[in-house]
Amino acid sequence: MRALIIISSLLLGFTFTAQAQKKYTLQFEDQGVKFYTKTGKAKRDDGGSDVAIFLKVVNDTDKDCTYTLGIDFYLNDKTTDSFSAKTNCLKAGYKAQGKVNGIYFQSDSLTREQMLSEDFEYALMDIELSFDEKCK
Repeated sequence: MRALIIISSLLLGFTFTAQAQKKYTLQFEDQGVKFYTKTGKAKRDDGGSDVAIFLKVVNDTDKDCTYTLGIDFYLNDKTTDSFSAKTNCLKAGYKAQGKVNGIYFQSDSLTREQMLSEDFEYALMDIELSFDEKCK
């Protein structure tokens, strides 16, 4: 039986600020799969580095899971960037995180100062989980 959970942006209408997050913070958990975020620095395509929102996903179940999600950035309550992560498969008992697995998001429109300001927020959106496939 296909187990598919779709959590819409209406259910995840809360936002998070990027200020001073040195460690991953749990943002959402469902059926043994946990989604964490933190703020850090990551390299840009041009070779420099800038502020990024890192994602960590932990599968504490005994089944492989497939997930997709989106993340929106806001400045002064206005959407500045919207991202969707490609569909990822995570083996039972494994985690995927940040720089190691390339799961981070950077803004092309906001400055470092804006992303670290109290006016910047982000929200995880449209999380979908499926436990019907085996990871390859």
